[in-house]
Amino acid sequence: MKKLLLATAILVCLSAAPALAQDADPEQDKLWAMDLKQLLTITVASKRSEEISDAPSVVNVLTRNEIRASGARTLMEALERMPGVFGQHNAHFGEHSIGIRGDSPTSGNYHTLILLNGRPVREGVSGSIDFIPLRTLPLSIVERVEVIRGPGSVLYGSNAYSGVVNVITQKAQEKLESQASISYGSFNSRGTEYYAGSAGEDYNVSSAFLLRESDGFKVSGNDIAGAFGSDKRADTNANFVLNADYKGFTLNVMKGYLAQDQIQVPNAFPFQDSWFKQRMIDLGYTHNISDDWTLKINGAHTGWKQRYTQIVRLDGNDWLGELSLDGKLSKNVNLMAGGTYQRLIGDDLLNVLNWDSTRLGAYAQMDYTPIGRLKLVAGVQFNDSEGAKGDFSPRVGATMQFNENWGGKLLYGEAFRSPYPTEQFINAPGLVVGDPDLIPEKVSTIDAQITYRNTSYFGALTLFDSHHENTIGTLFDINGINYINGSDIDALGLTLEGEATINAHWKIRGSYSYQESEGATGVQDVFATPNWIAKAGFTYTGWDGISLDVFDRYVGSSSTHAVTASTNPNPDSYHLLTINLIFEVNHFIPFIPEGVDFSIYGFNLLDEKISGSQPPSPALVNAIQSRSGRAVYVKVAMKF
Repeated sequence: MKKLLLATAILVCLSAAPALAQDADPEQDKLWAMDLKQLLTITVASKRSEEISDAPSVVNVLTRNEIRASGARTLMEALERMPGVFGQHNAHFGEHSIGIRGDSPTSGNYHTLILLNGRPVREGVSGSIDFIPLRTLPLSIVERVEVIRGPGSVLYGSNAYSGVVNVITQKAQEKLESQASISYGSFNSRGTEYYAGSAGEDYNVSSAFLLRESDGFKVSGNDIAGAFGSDKRADTNANFVLNADYKGFTLNVMKGYLAQDQIQVPNAFPFQDSWFKQRMIDLGYTHNISDDWTLKINGAHTGWKQRYTQIVRLDGNDWLGELSLDGKLSKNVNLMAGGTYQRLIGDDLLNVLNWDSTRLGAYAQMDYTPIGRLKLVAGVQFNDSEGAKGDFSPRVGATMQFNENWGGKLLYGEAFRSPYPTEQFINAPGLVVGDPDLIPEKVSTIDAQITYRNTSYFGALTLFDSHHENTIGTLFDINGINYINGSDIDALGLTLEGEATINAHWKIRGSYSYQESEGATGVQDVFATPNWIAKAGFTYTGWDGISLDVFDRYVGSSSTHAVTASTNPNPDSYHLLTINLIFEVNHFIPFIPEGVDFSIYGFNLLDEKISGSQPPSPALVNAIQSRSGRAVYVKVAMKF
């Protein structure tokens, strides 16, 4: 019955669409088509604006309007709607990371790099803890999100391994503009969010602040010894984001805080307090050397603090400097080249983890358009991590627009992830031991994509084949968890996606992703993630200021070879159904000023029990509920 719910809703929508199209406003249709054309310009693939059909990557875009309609409360919830993206969650951290193409070998964002306006947000302790942007970033400041499925290290360096997420903040359009919202919902969840922006002749400033608290949903289960327990996963989230431009200078700031109750190691109740703090400051300057050449200089600092009970404390600092040059060598040839200097410094309370390491990088990418809409791309990244031999990651590819509607891409790219301090320098015998001689893990990927696109319809079929080398993983023995360079892994899969804009009111979208992986010893499904995910939904907007969004993710069961020690049932397949209903209050209560919205958002409305395992060692593996059951939230938002 559950499996038929979404299909029924989609069929109802499709059957109603032709009649509704007769009432569509031609001017609204025109504006909607213009909006779709704007979606074709992205920046994440080549660090410059280009049409999405010409970008040398497999790219999807999520717009501000789509985020608003969805009702998503976090960046992670918004990203889960995109093709090939899987929300990672486990018993220890809850919702903690995203995996792209099923590539998530451990409990962290090791293989996906998150950017804020093109600048990396990775922390310098493990390079994988992205709780802050994924769960606390205020979505009111987000203009769009660009996602690369596949390698991106040639331009972005370490961690741009299986995917890149670029969050682009909106630019203010007026001298002064603002928006505020308050929300309340299940589990005594309450929150507030505020956005403010200002624009002038020489400057543009946008900022947003979020504060959200919850008593948490109840989690019950057996610990690793089989003893039953339960507790609530309460949390507090706060985040401030600022983007400012002034006469060539840019400033990006993010300062976030997340406190949550976490299950004890090894998966024992009751929960214990923990908190995480992250700050990111990036200052840049752009100088136009000529009409064709631009020089960019960026300096950034990312700080990280982590506390788990009174014992575990990690403090890290990541300093990054980057110089890049972008321009035209001729009418048909573009060049992007640059270099990076990175220094990681940090320690912990118990003095088992201290580090000070330096990394250097250099990159170049050239594209050539010999005829019509054929573009050829070639690039390379050189990376030199302290203690490891320098290495190269190349990229080559071709994009072709066959005619006005049909296009294709054939791409080959390599990417790498350098080991981080927690993997190299931690030294707690009996618990966890690092290896200072770890070398970067690498992946090589072939992508083939065919697309069809016009102002009303979009469809794409993407195939990929990846080979992983020197994968950084763990081995469990009498010394506890040992970080090692493991064996090779082969992975392949496909994504089929489509979107239909029936008219200015109705939009339908869906995707199906499948992947499988095999280790060098023949072990199947090495990544403890679902082999397949199907997503589908529709959005209606327009009638008397009402917006309705219905979206379902059907997630297949995860591989079970990693959870043999579980004393609870292994993670099973599930539906994650969300519905968001927005009312523009002025349409119903005339004396209320325009710009006031009231929304009702339902999460996991089928009340599925969603569990996650805790890799990577047998001492930590156990499947316990990691996301809430049915929840409903109401929000009032007002523009000033």
